[in-house]
Amino acid sequence: MPSVLSSSGATLPSPSKTTQAMTADAHSRLPSLDFSDDVTDDIEQDDHPGDYSTRMEELFDDDEEVEHKDVSEDEVDSEEDGGFVYNGADAEQADGTYDDRLRDILGADPEDDDEVDEVEVERSLLHDAPDVQSEAGMKPEVPHDLQGQASVSFPYPCLAAYIVTYQRGQYLNVESRTNTPSPLSMQLSLPMTPPRMDSPMPDGSPSILGKPFLHPTVSRLRSYVPRSSGVPSTTSADTIQSQFYGNMSPAPSHFSALSPTLSATNLRALSEKHEFAAHSYDESRREVFRWTQLRKLGQYIFAKVPHKASAILGSAPPGSPTVLAANGLICVGTDTGRVYVFDFKQTLKWICGDANSEKTVGPVTALALSHDHSFVAVGHAFGHIQLFDLARPQTPVRFVPPTSLAAVASGRKEGHLLGSRIVNVDFVAGRHTAIVSADDVGLAFYHSLGKVLFVDASDVLRILGKYPDEDPPVPPHFSLPKTNGSPAPPPPVRRRRSRKANTILAMAPLPLGTAPHATDAYNVVALLTAAKLVIVGLRPSPKTWYRRHRSEDDEQMGKSKYRAALAWFPSVFVDASRTAKKGEKVPPAESTVPLLVYSWGSSLNLIRVSESKTMEKSINSRTGKTMTVEVGHLTFQEAASWSAQDDVLAIQWLNPNQIVVITASTLNVFDVRTSQLVEQVHFDASTLVSPTLASTASGTVSLADARSDVAHSVRTYKGKIFFLGPHEVQVGMLLTWADRILTLVDEGDFLNAIDLAQSYYLGTAHGNKNGLPDDAHQLKAVVGERIRQLMAASTQYAFSEERMTDATHITPDGRGVDRTSLFESLTATCTRACIALDDFDFLYEDLFQSYDDAGIARIYLEQLETFILNGDIQYVPPRITQRLIAMHSEDDHPDHAERVIWHIDPECLDINQAIGLCQKYQLYDALIYVYTRALKDYVSPLVELLGLIRKVMQDRRERLLRSESSSPSECLQETMRSTVLNAYKIFPYLAAVLCGLTYPSEEPLDPDESFKAKRDIYTFLFFGRSSVWPLGEDGKLVFTADEEGGVEPTYPYCRLLLRFDAEAFLHSLDMAFEDPYLNDETQGVTRLIIVKILLELVSTPNLSNADITFVNIFIARNVPKYPQFIQIPPSALHNILIGLARDPDQSTREDRQLAAEYLLSVYTPHESDRILRIFEEAHFYRILRSWYSQEHAVGPLTPGLRARSRSPCCRGLPKRRRYLPESLSAK
Repeated sequence: MPSVLSSSGATLPSPSKTTQAMTADAHSRLPSLDFSDDVTDDIEQDDHPGDYSTRMEELFDDDEEVEHKDVSEDEVDSEEDGGFVYNGADAEQADGTYDDRLRDILGADPEDDDEVDEVEVERSLLHDAPDVQSEAGMKPEVPHDLQGQASVSFPYPCLAAYIVTYQRGQYLNVESRTNTPSPLSMQLSLPMTPPRMDSPMPDGSPSILGKPFLHPTVSRLRSYVPRSSGVPSTTSADTIQSQFYGNMSPAPSHFSALSPTLSATNLRALSEKHEFAAHSYDESRREVFRWTQLRKLGQYIFAKVPHKASAILGSAPPGSPTVLAANGLICVGTDTGRVYVFDFKQTLKWICGDANSEKTVGPVTALALSHDHSFVAVGHAFGHIQLFDLARPQTPVRFVPPTSLAAVASGRKEGHLLGSRIVNVDFVAGRHTAIVSADDVGLAFYHSLGKVLFVDASDVLRILGKYPDEDPPVPPHFSLPKTNGSPAPPPPVRRRRSRKANTILAMAPLPLGTAPHATDAYNVVALLTAAKLVIVGLRPSPKTWYRRHRSEDDEQMGKSKYRAALAWFPSVFVDASRTAKKGEKVPPAESTVPLLVYSWGSSLNLIRVSESKTMEKSINSRTGKTMTVEVGHLTFQEAASWSAQDDVLAIQWLNPNQIVVITASTLNVFDVRTSQLVEQVHFDASTLVSPTLASTASGTVSLADARSDVAHSVRTYKGKIFFLGPHEVQVGMLLTWADRILTLVDEGDFLNAIDLAQSYYLGTAHGNKNGLPDDAHQLKAVVGERIRQLMAASTQYAFSEERMTDATHITPDGRGVDRTSLFESLTATCTRACIALDDFDFLYEDLFQSYDDAGIARIYLEQLETFILNGDIQYVPPRITQRLIAMHSEDDHPDHAERVIWHIDPECLDINQAIGLCQKYQLYDALIYVYTRALKDYVSPLVELLGLIRKVMQDRRERLLRSESSSPSECLQETMRSTVLNAYKIFPYLAAVLCGLTYPSEEPLDPDESFKAKRDIYTFLFFGRSSVWPLGEDGKLVFTADEEGGVEPTYPYCRLLLRFDAEAFLHSLDMAFEDPYLNDETQGVTRLIIVKILLELVSTPNLSNADITFVNIFIARNVPKYPQFIQIPPSALHNILIGLARDPDQSTREDRQLAAEYLLSVYTPHESDRILRIFEEAHFYRILRSWYSQEHAVGPLTPGLRARSRSPCCRGLPKRRRYLPESLSAK
């Protein structure tokens, strides 16, 4: 990878439960992967109880010689008594006899077989393990799916019918996943043997050739029986020996190790140079609020002026702040009784009260600013209320003094009692002289502060609460300013009584909003106590409209009983989502309904308020007539409820959708539409000012209550939060989605800005989403445009000349800064964004051109490749794909190019480039993919692979003619080994395509394409003479003769595959026979035609005895499976039966016997005596026992032979009563 340096210059059958348990147990005992060369580790792993290869070789070394001889009576008896059972330390304890255990494992009908055959079948499945070692000085190339794993299930069943376990450079364990020759679900397998492995030859000399292509437990022509868990599976197996290349193993395909969609783990294992730093946005560093300290304002409020200096200067000290109001102006009340009013430029505009007089009515405990920002209402600690006109702030324009119980009892006055602390005061609607107030003894009043003939005429209405039995306490030093005479002497000081349930914890009138609403005419006020919520309307006449009692038990609530808060949000206009077109009327703006949010303890509740109209009859007091009039009623809808993590101390509205909630330790933002917490930051509520904290010294207020009384220090206005602390005033802004993105852009972090915008686009972003459209399409349109702008800006920034020479690239040593990671991350980030947008124009045009112009296109291609291999991108323009493949070709990494070809859309490939590359480096899996998926050509892969097979057959012929003393060079052996490995790919290819699947992914083909592919392959493969391919003028004859210019035989391609590996070829055909394509006789090629061609080829002298045997097995097993399609003369069947019995190869005896059983189910032979003698000579004891059992023969039968035959396929034998021959009785 270059450095960019800038300076200041198909499915397998489900195994049985026992087999599953056996496999799971074997996997659990496998050691972990370790590629070190430590000898001690090797010894420990070789002695591992899960590795049975050495033990099985020791146990069955002598069995190979006995396997080809007649079993003596003593040996058979000993085997029948117990059979072979593994008794190792990890063996499962089995109850019952060997027959019982075998019956449990093999299925429903194991009783039809005798122990002799079971032992023979068992022995036939035991094979020596190869001593496979990696080449000296080289570590084996392990498929990526095998790295870091003990066992791997391959993604393609057709290519991996058994699991291969890799350990210490050896493939130790091969476990078949197939239980018996079965339908299409048993797929062709391709052992994943490392490409450079040595295995011993029969003479002991090392050979570069691996094991054979097809394992006998996988071949559909074999008679494999599942093994019990007591007998471990072998580590490797000998299969049919094909002349000089019988030990050949196919090449490991890159496609077997790479699934179409690689996992992230596999991607990390591909190559270090493909790793990139994912600039995913780090939520831990996310800024939620942006805070600003109002320092200029603090110079007035928090000025520390000594008392002596104030006396000398003749000015009163400012005192300490107690409460805050911020709606248009910033008002701060102090404990000296004065109110300081600032504008938002932090300029001190007014001081309410005589700034030079120490005569006040006590500390300010409640504060409100009128709707038009012209009047200030102030509540004090001992029940006084003052109303200031900011035009004349020195003296109050209205003054509401407290009263006493005696005055109330006489009926002369109504109002707050002297000594009661005003806890809430606020203006009603838009009036200046109409206020509501509440105190700490549970009384709430409505004050209409008017004048009659220039004389104050206040109208006070009690709207909630009852007067206490005695007056509240007042400090002895407290004195009131004179108002119409001297005040009555204060009552004696007493400690405050415990709080009652009727204590008013919060009160607020419904303010006017930007949109008029019917509820404005009712002058609605909400009051919250520890026991109930009450909503009253003051107009047209005072009335309680809503009441809700708290449901919690007082004893269970504890301190949370007196934790409550509420806040209104008025009706406002919502921005219209659509603008009027020319000639259209502007659509009316929508408005919201008034909302009330309130809390008790940690529970939050939301109420919507609206008006409903009803027609009612009323009597006119003047005329006495009954009239029907429309009467309005307030309706309340409980919209939502949710809980915070702790008791709520204060609530304020940020906007129509969000509220800010203060608890003792957190600052929370809730979305009322979803009732979800969208933001939460740590916040210490004790840093806010409490107006009652000073009262804790006298004991009138507890410290816990004072510390939680912070609601008057929290205010919001136009989306901003104001906090009043003991030493500072702060204003905070909740960052919107656009703010967070712009913050990153301002910091120069474009990549994180793109990632953050992408998360908003996908709906995965955490936190505040206010300001984004609710409609998903509108949201994607808004955010998508922002993403495109960010990508363009970040690219321009990364490649700008100014940035390449700015101060950020200067280092002390003058060498500059390596910015490779920046350009890598830019490609990765933009790729992820384009994937999310599903718009790749910028990625493939502008971004690639910038990298190409800068000469660093390699960085772009390497990062893009990661997304291609991960399956995130399937389509890439051919010009970019061409550059990517050419880059790997130049680097001599054909395996990387093969991965790209496999994962890319075929339409994106440069076909000539891809085919040339695959042929040059022998990437036949990729070559097949290009031919079949890009060109829809299914015959060309056959032609390519048949050419390899011809080379192999020619080399075999040369080796036969070569003197034994001479041996091919090591280079030649390696070349031929690679050729053989690739040639074997023809069999899984045939199996997949003829079953209607793609190769090698085994995805279903389109029906029309599948039909054409099968037709082309069958026509080419079973054509009677050599064909020209490709069709047209440029076509050439495809030859198969071993010698150049030799005579081409009939059916050359089918014959060549039989000569190369008959079992593998017939295995593929056996699967293809199950496809319904061959049911249609009009297609030209049917099962019967194929069988007749095979019979004709068998009659010629070109095939070996082993090849003929497998052809006979194939026909014998398929004739009874398809009797309506395969009908051949009895004479041919008779010859097949005789051929199966007279083959002297003992390694295929069980396979031939099973095939004979299949054939006897539909064919009844003549000359039964002769047939029986032939079967005795062939040791087909299972067939003989079945026949004699059906005839009720009497003779010295052993207990095992008395059992019924396992197979019912011997019904074709003639029924004759006779005694068993002595030879069979002895068995």
